[in-house]
Amino acid sequence: MIYSCPQGQCSMKTTQRFWIFLSLIFFSGLINLESFLFYVHNWQTGSPSLPLFLLKLPLTLLEHSLIAILLTLPASWAAKTLHRSIVYVSTLCLSSGYLVLNQVFYKLFFDHYSPSMTEGQTGNIGNIWGSFSAEVDAVTMLNLIALGMLTWLQFRILRGKLSIFWIPRFDRTFQFGAALWVLGAILLGLYGDTHNLNRHPITKVISSLVSPAYHIVDTPLADIDYETPLYGQYVETPEVRQQITDWLKTVSSIQNPNIIFIVLESVGTLQILPNGDFDPKVTPFLASKQADSATFDNIYVNFPSTARSHVPMLTGGHTITWGSVYKEFNYAYEGATLIHELNRIGYQNALFSAGDLSYENRFSFYKRLPYDKIYGFNNMSKEEKQANQLSTWGVDEEYAWGKSLDWIDQQSIPFLMHFMTVCTHHPYTWAAHLKTPTEGSNRLEKYTNALAYTDFVIKKIRKDLEERGIADNTFIVITGDHGQAFGQRHSGNFTHKNHLYEENIRTFLTIIPPKAAPGFVSSRPGAIGDLMPTILRLVGQTNLKVPAQDLFSDSYSMKISYFHKSADPQKWGLRDGKWKFIGELRGPGRELYDLQADPLEQSNLAPSMPERVSEYENLVSHWYIKTNNKYRAQLTNYIAPGAKGLTTEDIRSYGPKIMGFGVYEDRKFTELKNIAPNTSMVAWTQWVPYSKDTLVYYHWQTPSGKLIKKKFNVKKGWSETRVRIPVQSPIPKGEWSLTIKENDEALLQGSFVVQ
Repeated sequence: MIYSCPQGQCSMKTTQRFWIFLSLIFFSGLINLESFLFYVHNWQTGSPSLPLFLLKLPLTLLEHSLIAILLTLPASWAAKTLHRSIVYVSTLCLSSGYLVLNQVFYKLFFDHYSPSMTEGQTGNIGNIWGSFSAEVDAVTMLNLIALGMLTWLQFRILRGKLSIFWIPRFDRTFQFGAALWVLGAILLGLYGDTHNLNRHPITKVISSLVSPAYHIVDTPLADIDYETPLYGQYVETPEVRQQITDWLKTVSSIQNPNIIFIVLESVGTLQILPNGDFDPKVTPFLASKQADSATFDNIYVNFPSTARSHVPMLTGGHTITWGSVYKEFNYAYEGATLIHELNRIGYQNALFSAGDLSYENRFSFYKRLPYDKIYGFNNMSKEEKQANQLSTWGVDEEYAWGKSLDWIDQQSIPFLMHFMTVCTHHPYTWAAHLKTPTEGSNRLEKYTNALAYTDFVIKKIRKDLEERGIADNTFIVITGDHGQAFGQRHSGNFTHKNHLYEENIRTFLTIIPPKAAPGFVSSRPGAIGDLMPTILRLVGQTNLKVPAQDLFSDSYSMKISYFHKSADPQKWGLRDGKWKFIGELRGPGRELYDLQADPLEQSNLAPSMPERVSEYENLVSHWYIKTNNKYRAQLTNYIAPGAKGLTTEDIRSYGPKIMGFGVYEDRKFTELKNIAPNTSMVAWTQWVPYSKDTLVYYHWQTPSGKLIKKKFNVKKGWSETRVRIPVQSPIPKGEWSLTIKENDEALLQGSFVVQ
């Protein structure tokens, strides 16, 4: 199999390519082995099996080998000159360097980076760097040193400085062995547990970009009832119902109360109420107030990330699904919101955040609501940040609360203080003075300490209210924007964006009353949008026209809760009583759980109940499309181009779906019914993204009948395009038409008038 080739008789091309290929595969194998040994394998329990993984390790390198083969092809071309060699070896270094950087990401998520995890945006690099740098360890540093040595070795091989003449004999035995290896690698990827290490990080990014953006739904959009439970039911005991009534009756005498509305970052039910109660060791203040508090522990966020979960808690359930936070949030929401309703009855409203409100374009949404004051990490001075910063994501929450108090002290009328925490966001931080419940030796312990610090801050909030004499007229309302996973229930489920399991999307609502009351914990199923009418009930506001419902209401009835995620693979799902469905928007993945019998979501019933899965998929697809359309309908000055949104029929195939004509200014497209000749006009098109670059033709028909054809290359993954009219100003008056074609097939047609 291996033979020595005498110097001068071997092909230099073959030798160079083989040893550069081998160096790349060796480094990939090293990264995979390290990832398993230091991040996946539990040395205390011995699980997963180390000997078994060592046997599988060569089989995890198929994608890595394909990338290495592509990278070795230009080796002989690069060896001809020093300049080419430097460029080529630099490319190899960047490729292997990406493995090192991605390993840090893998350490946190147990998966490789995908653009879908950040909705295709990098966001604030400073924020991300804080989480990234917190995970850099000795393994990373050693790999960077190894990378430098590898790059030096590859350069020496390429320039012929090393006399290496051992290469494999590519005979039939070698070819047969290679075929078995490829077959084994494919079978392992399909049926074995590879912990995502069989994927090359580069191919993961590519597959995310070229994968179809939508799952095909066979049922046309119709006015179906997707709120009423299909198979699920919720049976509440008379005792719990009476407890809810008694609590509400006790606090109903409080007139015009103040509201402190605290949203905890990355905290859900399973994190703060691990056994149904607040843990006195971690959250002693909340535990001490539980006997007086109203707590709902069965609330579902619609999306396991911050921006898309914060919006519906203010709008009563209206939100975006297939829309973009970088588009829809740039328009003012004119429907009913918590802030609008409180403003209408004379409340002062402020938003103070210890974290960065600009991340995921949230600030663009908040600044268009009638807050009297907005203050967050993003608009703090450089000096404030330097003096109080705990991580790149935000500042000390005590400092942020102190700034909130400055505003509260100026108020003479009822107020709402919308206060957002940040320390429970990765990398999990707390103030140095805190007596922590754990040593903080791993991520879960660090998170626990951060949660304890949040409890300390909430205790301080209550104490400060008491010192000002307003505690007896102030409700403290607390919720979490989503959960946080640490691989305890599902291996590979870390942080929050990548899955739709209970630890990711189930949250809570607890209300600490101004005075003693008969507290309770209720498992009434609810959605994050229910927070708005529930909070407004505390100030006497009812009968709101929003999708959500008041969780205190005597007429409460369970509704189906929906959720989705955009991280690859995109998924959507619902909770219908004890039944929970999760499905891929593309691909075959379907999950169905009976949460009553299987609360840990370990036994997938989808294969045995295909009809129920199909019914649930029909419901969630309608919710997914119609929810976004309803949200858009309540945006100020937002006119959906083509006077429509996507439908389930639209997402049956790729290509252009909606067309509009108008102007693009200030990062917004505005459709015009009548276009003036001197308008800088564009044709705006919304697409169901292609899975590869696709050449189409724009056929412009002028008022005189002349046909102008223009090529246009639609890049893979594009969902919107803007193409300028191919004539100089002034545009000829009259009726124009535009047809987009692919291979002479008309895909979409529209018309406009210039006058």
